[in-house]
Amino acid sequence: MNEKFACFEVTSDSIRLILGSVDDRSPFPFLEKEIAIPGIISRGIVQDEEALVAALSQFHRLEDPHTRVVANISSACLVLPALDFGCFHGAKSTNTVSSTVSAVDISNAISLFQKDSLREKAGYSVIDIIPQEFVLEDGRRFYEPPLGETSSTLMIEGLVHLLPSEVVSSYTNCFLKAGFRIEKVSVNSHCDALALGLEANLPKDALLINLGARITQVNLVRKGNSVASFSIFFGGDDITERLASSFSLTFEEAESLKKEYGYDPTPRLFSAPIGVSNDPSVGKISQEQWNAALLKAFEPYIAQLKATLDKLYGLQAQIKDLPLILSGGGSMLVGIKALLASILQGHEVYSYVPSVVGMRHPRYMSLVGSLLAKGNSYTGSLSDNHKNLAHVSRPALKAKTLKRTSSPEDDSL
Repeated sequence: MNEKFACFEVTSDSIRLILGSVDDRSPFPFLEKEIAIPGIISRGIVQDEEALVAALSQFHRLEDPHTRVVANISSACLVLPALDFGCFHGAKSTNTVSSTVSAVDISNAISLFQKDSLREKAGYSVIDIIPQEFVLEDGRRFYEPPLGETSSTLMIEGLVHLLPSEVVSSYTNCFLKAGFRIEKVSVNSHCDALALGLEANLPKDALLINLGARITQVNLVRKGNSVASFSIFFGGDDITERLASSFSLTFEEAESLKKEYGYDPTPRLFSAPIGVSNDPSVGKISQEQWNAALLKAFEPYIAQLKATLDKLYGLQAQIKDLPLILSGGGSMLVGIKALLASILQGHEVYSYVPSVVGMRHPRYMSLVGSLLAKGNSYTGSLSDNHKNLAHVSRPALKAKTLKRTSSPEDDSL
């Protein structure tokens, strides 16, 4: 039976847990649990450590009343928000200890990545190191660790993901205090890119916009890897609060109307009211009034999205031609593409929905990726012998077996 991993994501409004495994590089969820944590996280930072520890403590035991499956959980794989995300691409070489490549040689090369990255980015922690290729002395290239291959040198080309140490510790400390052993930490932008890689009908070079409750992540994905990510502290709950204020509704009432009716400008001969305000002077609410309020509520959101996309466009001119992919809970809002029309104009536009049975909602995107990040990690003696060394992920979307090739284009996937 495949090993099961407990993957956690702490968001602005809830803690989500998926217990699952990975087989043939595909995720298989078994159990899930989610609890609301209003007011505990703000702008991606833990505001009430005691309350978060108490909430996390509720996840040590999972029970499915339908299947009567019970799971006791003591270890955790964490998905962290990509706040001030840092990503470096580089290559590091080392002489092999013997005439063939061993796990120690890979560990030595990886440690060079870690040391150099931290020197360049003070106050940051290395979250993950993602090898793209392993290159031997004679020029042979591998997508997977070339253990046992003959060579006196080993070069690794790859990506290094970093986050501010303060962000990392604010979450990891809470998990440790709640009694969990941390197996792996990943950045949500990386997890989203891995999840995207599972979908054959979606592009692997794209701008991914994850519309969350309080944070919207704009993620540049190249060849299935996250290479840049920016956060916008505005999301679906902020829209709901503006709608509630406009019509004197409770948050729950406004959220219910938003989910049921969304934005629908379809002309009608007769339009029944969709709701009633708690303010008698406002009275019944029509779809037309609701549409107008939604457009107004989205104005600051669109302005921030435009500014963030302009930052990304400044990195490379050709980014402007990339397709856009909408994900996250906010992407399910009726009429979302019409509301974001000025942002989406000129791009091919796709919507992400996981193809994974049991996780068929875009809000699970990062957890799908977290399962992949853990299940497809190359650790072995690397983590056993070097306790302070970051986990090393295998490249996304590569074949299971060792492949040898003179160039990436020659490798059959």
